Amino acid sequence: MPAAAAFHPWAPEFVADPYPGFAELRAAGRVHYFPPSNQWLIPRHADVSALLRDRRLGRTYLHRFSHEEFGRTPPPPAHEPFHVLNDNGLLDLEPPDHTRLRRLVSKAFTPRTVEQLTPVIGHLVNAMVSDFVAAGGGDLLTAIAEPLPVAVIAEMLGIP
Repeated sequence: MPAAAAFHPWAPEFVADPYPGFAELRAAGRVHYFPPSNQWLIPRHADVSALLRDRRLGRTYLHRFSHEEFGRTPPPPAHEPFHVLNDNGLLDLEPPDHTRLRRLVSKAFTPRTVEQLTPVIGHLVNAMVSDFVAAGGGDLLTAIAEPLPVAVIAEMLGIP
């Protein structure tokens, strides 16, 4: 049985301790196709690092291929407004557009500006952790790791 067939990332046992599952994937090879999510799994750090640094690749394939050329189904036309906004965000752009936008926003992230955010971030984290503890725990990613950067950016923009 291929390693990806034994890979169950949604199983409670995996969520509680994913490391044995990752070790099985690494032991079984460098690349595995995972049908439930129609994705390729690359379980070894060195391989992932090499892929992330390969200039031929990017955050998305759309800078080089159409959905059809890449073997993917394009999103429904009704989703176009979302994709126009999302696909043109700084995180999904490739140079030179990414470089141009990064240069513009980098002024908001000077060491002095970031240092001035320390009390704000501390307040946000303390409030989120207090809520997390009061709730008796939960999913740390959902409760803190995902909303914290959004809350910091909102604070920087003056949005409550």
